[in-house]
Amino acid sequence: MNKHKRMENKKRKTAALVNIIKINEKDKKIVEKQLENEVKEKDSNEEPLCKKIKTDEVVTSIDKSISDEQYKILKSELQLRKNALNNVPKFRLKFFGDKARLLNSTKTRQPLMFEDIQYLLMSALLGSSSPFKPDRWCVLEKPNKITHTVILVIEGLTSYNFIANESLFVKTKGIFEDQLEVILPKSHKCKLIEELSYVPLTQSHKELLIKKFGSLEAAMKLNKNPNDMFAKSLFPIDSDEDTDIIQIRDGETFPRTRLLLSPLQMMIEGYPMPIKGEYEERYKDYRYTKNHYKSVSVDSPMFGLDCEMCRTVKAENELARVSIVDENYKSIYETLVKPDNKITNYLTQWSGITKEMMDDVTKTLKEVQDEVSSLLPSDAILVGQSLNCDLNAMKLMHPYVIDTSVIFNLSGDRCRKSKLQLLAKQFLQEDIQIDKAGHSSVEDSTACLKLTKLKLSKDIYFGDLALQTKKSLYESKNIVESGIAKHEDSTINVKTPLFSHAIKRQKKSAIISTEKCNVDLKKFYSKNQFNALPDESIDHDHGIRHHKESTVKKVIKKAREIAIDNDFNICHFNVFEDLMDEDDSDNSYHCIEDANDDDKVVQLIPKIDKWIEKVYSKVASSGLFVVLFGGRENNSNGLSMIHIKN
Repeated sequence: MNKHKRMENKKRKTAALVNIIKINEKDKKIVEKQLENEVKEKDSNEEPLCKKIKTDEVVTSIDKSISDEQYKILKSELQLRKNALNNVPKFRLKFFGDKARLLNSTKTRQPLMFEDIQYLLMSALLGSSSPFKPDRWCVLEKPNKITHTVILVIEGLTSYNFIANESLFVKTKGIFEDQLEVILPKSHKCKLIEELSYVPLTQSHKELLIKKFGSLEAAMKLNKNPNDMFAKSLFPIDSDEDTDIIQIRDGETFPRTRLLLSPLQMMIEGYPMPIKGEYEERYKDYRYTKNHYKSVSVDSPMFGLDCEMCRTVKAENELARVSIVDENYKSIYETLVKPDNKITNYLTQWSGITKEMMDDVTKTLKEVQDEVSSLLPSDAILVGQSLNCDLNAMKLMHPYVIDTSVIFNLSGDRCRKSKLQLLAKQFLQEDIQIDKAGHSSVEDSTACLKLTKLKLSKDIYFGDLALQTKKSLYESKNIVESGIAKHEDSTINVKTPLFSHAIKRQKKSAIISTEKCNVDLKKFYSKNQFNALPDESIDHDHGIRHHKESTVKKVIKKAREIAIDNDFNICHFNVFEDLMDEDDSDNSYHCIEDANDDDKVVQLIPKIDKWIEKVYSKVASSGLFVVLFGGRENNSNGLSMIHIKN
């Protein structure tokens, strides 16, 4: 009897749950319809439509007795709905994503890096085959289920514009739960579009990159431009024209600039960075190695740097010795440094420093900083093992660094780093750090330079097991020209022409902007190096289309029209260069590019807010919608808002 009652209760609960789900789905459709239509004036005594329907909804009473056949049908229906929910892509923030929210105070906020946004877009577009994931700051569940991606880039607006005028972004706040501060490339002539286009936009492009370089990660490393506008938005780098990024020095198989850590890598590895918010407070006593920097190039000289520390009364390690070696392995700077605090432990077995060595030392950290600044050229590339420790000890910030603990990897796991002693033994056949009297900073900095130059003479994969593993994975799961069979279970999802018939749908992308925006994708991808973007001609559809419209209003209209037809959509306009010009028939907005004149921008926010909602209304279910405020020339702190439409 008890068993029969339990079964009857289970049947009634299942039926009730299915009934509730159906009612909720009807309510959701009503709300969505209300958002899409213009809100009409209603009599104050009339109830809202959604409330009326809920009140009038006749909930079918659940029979006390449900047949076994009815129960099976209800259970099957419930399972189908659960499966549907489980297949919906989801986005949520992790710790570092939460730290970037505008709700945090300025002092505790940690802005996202532009690469963080790029990695999210890569995962949304490429799914499981994406070489980089946004796992540092967010979780993107089931990226393969994302129907398409729509990005609205509004250059000229900053995070400040949102904070100061939050009440005006009514529709925008109704779409996005969070607003995240992000450091973006300096807003300049549509550069932000080129940077966003850094992801492989088409299936054919992806195939060509993998065929040429073995893996997408290697392709990204070899194609990155060290002089991108993003680096210049952080450090005082002169805005020179970019050098030829395919140039290679004699004895090197790829440009040395490709080994530079990106700003995001530097932040992850603990390098001191000039970033506003929490980092600004953390590194308030630090300084730049130079007042101004030149753009880095393949001709930029490399210098090995290594420091030794001693323990002081503050229970911290403080700088005690600095060594700098040039590319010819000649020591050009060697000095002992007197810590600011009293030494309690000389750490001789590691540092090689003794009390006798330090007794007469008077040189201060400030003097060392001045001397190093005078010694290094403005485009110097610093090379070292876990160089973040050395720069933190010297309280210096530098934009161009190569870290041997990053470019060499013997474990296959990026989180597990090999000691310099092991790297020198394995690749240089040299024994270092064997003196019982302690390490030699000159020896260590020389070893780092030798390792870096050795890698440059080989290829991007040399000494990097993590990268080699990805290459092997691609090679083992893709057919080769000799006819070796391909594994049937290919999680990489990379197709060759032989299997082109199996590709259900090519990845298509669209860029929608005003006529003032000239984007040269072939130049950005460096055709000579990649040869990956076919000529843009009428009779050759390579999947990328740039639609140019005369006004921002038409840009928004076009974006709404074609969003559903493309996997990747970038809609772009500039508040100052585009929007002001078309709105200044009465000359009221003319020439307002002034950091102190944000009041004029405020007048346009309601219109921008409305456009954001209009574009969102054309995003398909399970589509990723991203809005970027691109910052300004004098303020690179932009804003990112992210939402998956369900």
